[in-house]
Amino acid sequence: MGFRTQPVPAPAPSRFTPGMFLVAALLLAAFALRFARLGYTLLWIDELDVFWNSSSPRGPLDVILYTLQNCFEINTNEQMPFQYAWLKLFLALYRALGIEQPGIALVRLPFALLGFLSVGVLYAAVRRLYDRATAAWTLALAALSFFHVFQSRDATSYNPLMFFMALHFWGAAGWLRPGRPRWTDRLGFIAGAAGMLMSHLSSWLFLGPAGLAWLGRAAWLRWRSAEKRPWGRELIGGAFEPAALLVLCALPFLIVIYRAVTVFKPPGLKEEVEISTLSLPFLRYQLAHFGWGLGVGRLVAFLLALAGGVAGLLGERSTRARGAIHLALLGASAALLFIAPHALIFPRYLAIAFLPMLVVAGRGLAWWTQGASRRLKLAGRAAWAPAAVAAALLAAWHVRPFAQLMTLRTKLMPVPQLIEWLETQLPDNGLYVWESGFNLRDVPGAYPVRGRQAAFMTMHSGSIRVPAVAEQLAPMGRFLFQRFPLAALLATGFPEPPAEGPWSWIGADFARRDVVRNESLERLHRYGFSPHGYQYPSNLNIVCYFNRPEDLPSRLGADGRPFLVYPDGPGWKYLQTREGLLFACPEPAGALRVRNLSGQARSGRLVIEGAVQALGSLRVTGPGGQVLTKNLQPANHIREVFGPFSFPTGEQEVRIEFWPAGRNALLLYAFQVGPGESGP
Repeated sequence: MGFRTQPVPAPAPSRFTPGMFLVAALLLAAFALRFARLGYTLLWIDELDVFWNSSSPRGPLDVILYTLQNCFEINTNEQMPFQYAWLKLFLALYRALGIEQPGIALVRLPFALLGFLSVGVLYAAVRRLYDRATAAWTLALAALSFFHVFQSRDATSYNPLMFFMALHFWGAAGWLRPGRPRWTDRLGFIAGAAGMLMSHLSSWLFLGPAGLAWLGRAAWLRWRSAEKRPWGRELIGGAFEPAALLVLCALPFLIVIYRAVTVFKPPGLKEEVEISTLSLPFLRYQLAHFGWGLGVGRLVAFLLALAGGVAGLLGERSTRARGAIHLALLGASAALLFIAPHALIFPRYLAIAFLPMLVVAGRGLAWWTQGASRRLKLAGRAAWAPAAVAAALLAAWHVRPFAQLMTLRTKLMPVPQLIEWLETQLPDNGLYVWESGFNLRDVPGAYPVRGRQAAFMTMHSGSIRVPAVAEQLAPMGRFLFQRFPLAALLATGFPEPPAEGPWSWIGADFARRDVVRNESLERLHRYGFSPHGYQYPSNLNIVCYFNRPEDLPSRLGADGRPFLVYPDGPGWKYLQTREGLLFACPEPAGALRVRNLSGQARSGRLVIEGAVQALGSLRVTGPGGQVLTKNLQPANHIREVFGPFSFPTGEQEVRIEFWPAGRNALLLYAFQVGPGESGP
């Protein structure tokens, strides 16, 4: 009896191909770059604004409606509502999980998630629009793009804009591929367009030309068609459907256009400022920032990739039409952005041009590497050699910038470095004064400085460069530091003391100067990856002008006054009105430093001016323990004289106490010691 053999089934082919492993590896790299150390860098002012607006009691739908109805006003400016509603949903989720005070990483988490998803969606979109090689290279470029990684780690509107743009591309492919578009294509097309409009105003500059392109395509197809379909079928399911859907998406947002025409006054624009943005240095840095950086052939290589992309998109008959439209939309959106009113353009403003440009570069790398393989007659695994060399070079070029990004302490103003300087260079309870009240949003608004107090010299840094306003503000600024001579001036508009003009007193009144720098951002600028553009180094360093006590006699005593008087040390609280008036408030007691500059003992009377907000008793203790007391009634303005006191040469202390200790009960605006007769 023989044995019957059973056939052995052949092993099923693996569902995982090398291409799928490559895609998975690139997605893993994209995930790591967007989520690693997400909370290490401080939130910068734009992220803080998003967080503060998202923390309002309004619900997500209320936030959307309020922002659209009130855009271009002070609370919303020209920002669109998606960023607020998106973060608000996650803040509600955190509260449901028992997290009432989310950290920095959790604030950025929803935006990093969209940034990661946009990489995958872009890959799927490019694969549908063009071919697998172009999609793979676009995926590699997006995963490793410094611009995309930086914006993905930023809790602002730019990476939502890019996510919805990628989704819109994916949906648009449904009308460009053979066959009829599916309902998922329509959903992606509509959601992408509406999401772009809800994310950022610049989306109009892309979707507007895109709508015209769809309309032109539809008109061409109808003209070429032998059979003219009814208009109803053209608008629903026909060639005119994409343009009709874009119009429907735009209708709810027309209020934005209306308010832009009626109430929008572009910030930073003045008759005295010459608007200059489009220049060769700007274009050079913009391409470097969107590409692979500056130096060692990086910019040249990126330009070659773009040139190859143009050749690839227009050289192949199968992609020529959509490639030409792709390039036209890229150029039109960028050109329109320069026509729009603005004073400066930062790299992130051109986010609408970034993804289309990235696709062109991805097509270019596919064109160059495939061409190299053909010319070198490489076959089998060797055919991958040009692509492997290009990928290795691309990854190597990003090692140092990404290492710098992961250790970046702050994205704009050198906030941590400034806090360290203030806490080490200013005495306890010392006063620091910003050149502009605008900067108080960062320090101490979001990041307080321990044991130090803040004030501002002018309301907005832009205004002091207007000559007529400068003439008014300069004396006010000088008077502030004459009353508080140990206060430090923190300036961004005065990198050097002006040699002449209304602000020349800065060099005369301050003996010392330190510069606080964001060295990590400076290095990124040298690499070509400054998020604030090619002009970065000149406008983000903070110059600290200050005096030590030993500097005051020569600086402030040069005008012949016999006495210097200023509050110093613990016990004082500094309060400032919106108009800039700065008061010193004893809580309940503080010391005035009195310096006798005459070289001999002199008699003097202390004169104080200010306001009283509560009935109380003011006690002044002079040198040698002499005590004088007055009862004060509430008044908007007081001028009280105490003394005379006998002041030896050098520094003496006069103690101010106000009882009962009411909150901000005594507000002192001016203090001086004038000549006085001896005696009690």
